Amino acid sequence: MNSILQCLSHNPDLVYYYISEDYKRDVSSKRTKKGIVKPGALSSNLSLILKKLWLEDNKIVNPIELKYAINDLMHEFSGNGQYDATEFLFKFLDSLHEEVKSEKIDELNKKMIYAYPKTENETDISASKRFWDFFIKHNNSVITKLFYGQIRNTMKCLACAYTQTTFEVFS
Repeated sequence: MNSILQCLSHNPDLVYYYISEDYKRDVSSKRTKKGIVKPGALSSNLSLILKKLWLEDNKIVNPIELKYAINDLMHEFSGNGQYDATEFLFKFLDSLHEEVKSEKIDELNKKMIYAYPKTENETDISASKRFWDFFIKHNNSVITKLFYGQIRNTMKCLACAYTQTTFEVFS
C-alpha cells in the first residue's frame, strides 16, 4: 500500500484533484459489504494523505484511516499481510473510480463496453471515437481520464480474408 500511495502521490493531476477537494462534487454514496454507508471514504482519506504529503512540513504520514476504509471496501486486503502491489493498485483505482464516477452502468450494457465491434463501412477513427464516447458516458471519472486507454484489435481469417476490428479498454 505504501509503494502504491507513493507512486500515486506523484501524479500531478490526481494530486490536484484530491488536494483541491474537487472529488467532493463527484463522490457518490458507496455501500460497503457490511451495509455501512460511507460516502467517499477512500477519496476523503486519500485527500488527507496527499495534503499531508504536499502541503505540510511534517512528512511523516500515518495512513491508518485509509487502511480502515480499505478494510471495509476491499476485504481481500484487510489485515497486515503482504499483498501483490499491482493487484492492490488495480483494486484501489477501481474503488476510487466507483466513488467518483458520474454515471452508474447497468449489467446489460457492461458486456458491450469491453469489446465493441466496428461496423462495416466505418473508419477505425470513427469506430474508436464512438466506442470511447460510449465507454466514457458510463465510466466518466478522473481515474478513467488518467489511467485508462483503448486498444484496437484486428482479427483476419486466413481462409476467407474476413476482417473484424474491435476496440477494448485497458487500465
